[in-house]
Amino acid sequence: MRIALIYPNLHGEFRPNLGLLYIATYIQKESHHEVIIIDPTFHRRNWKKYILKKIHEFSPDIIGYSCLTFNYYDALQINHFLKKKYPNTPALFGGIHPTLTNIKTLTAKEIDLICLGEGELTVKELLDQLETTKSLEGIKGIWYKHNGCIKRNELRPLEEDLDKFPFPNWDFYEIEKYMLVNPYQLDFLGSRGCPYNCAYCSNHALRKLLPGKYVRHRSPRNIIQEIKYNLKKYWNKGFRYVYFWDETFILKKSFLHEFCRLFIKEKLSKVLTWNCTARADLLKEEDVKLMKEANCNIIRMGVEAGDSYIRNKVYNRNMSLKSIIDAVKLCRKYGIANQLNFMFGGPRETMETMQKTFNIAQVLNPEQISLNIFQPLPATDAAQLLKKNGVIIQENCWIHMYNFYYKSVINSTYLK
Repeated sequence: MRIALIYPNLHGEFRPNLGLLYIATYIQKESHHEVIIIDPTFHRRNWKKYILKKIHEFSPDIIGYSCLTFNYYDALQINHFLKKKYPNTPALFGGIHPTLTNIKTLTAKEIDLICLGEGELTVKELLDQLETTKSLEGIKGIWYKHNGCIKRNELRPLEEDLDKFPFPNWDFYEIEKYMLVNPYQLDFLGSRGCPYNCAYCSNHALRKLLPGKYVRHRSPRNIIQEIKYNLKKYWNKGFRYVYFWDETFILKKSFLHEFCRLFIKEKLSKVLTWNCTARADLLKEEDVKLMKEANCNIIRMGVEAGDSYIRNKVYNRNMSLKSIIDAVKLCRKYGIANQLNFMFGGPRETMETMQKTFNIAQVLNPEQISLNIFQPLPATDAAQLLKKNGVIIQENCWIHMYNFYYKSVINSTYLK
């Protein structure tokens, strides 16, 4: 079987999709099926011609799309275009948005089946079964249409052993171009999932829906092996920077400390710099000191709101302002820069609470800052709170919404 996986990035940031890369690599390494990733990120002006050429050359048996809420409508647009040319080629939608809006996504006219949850094992089994029985029945994680009805297979439990997955093969992407836009950088994932319940984030909704252990870690040794593998493979293409996309890289201290010590022991700290996420209330001096010794140069943390009621009661961060200030001071003490994330316009925000956020941003004075506009992502507690308060979230509100920075999809007294 041949599967073409499309990254529907017609308007978003110039960053590759790591989840899609894990699926493609797993199919490549662990099956006899053929797979390509079609990425129009650097071909937006002529995306139709670019994608059509790739599809024509590869002639896939099935076309898959990995979707966030922000690129879901781009995926629909691409799929609509391809369905005109290849009406009998099944369209598979997966990713966070189809997982959390499963029935609504599957009822879309030109979507044939969806993958709920993580896709490596599910997509491989899908290809195996399509090749033999042609039936979709019994494939865990796959919901599909049959004779006008929606068929729901059992959800697939999340894979606990992350070390079993092959290292992502960056050759699926135009990696030289990505390393120009994101200088010298390759992306890595040391863990999956998050145990916290931030109201604006999709993690708590995914954790409720998907069976199995939600928060899982790779072994630090496995991550080090991946970094060394890529160092050898991509050094001459410019790889110098490790960017971790973990929700909270410092969550498990034994994991963090072992990773840092191995990074130093293997002399990676001599040639590579890295950054990661952290929760301010988890960050301790021994962590920051060791991370600095391992050549971490940026720690990314979410502050979100300067007002404690908005931060803790509305956004459910459960984090004191003191813990945030202390964490920033610790990073300054050891010479690690901060990227701090702030958010405006959430439920129950006022001009006064938003001004507090600006004020605390000035006080903290981070080396990098990310100012985001609140977006009511599907199935999140924050979206439900808006609905309870009578705020109408339009069905098509995401059509021209590509990130957190452009505009709000809701109208409130103080933000339109």
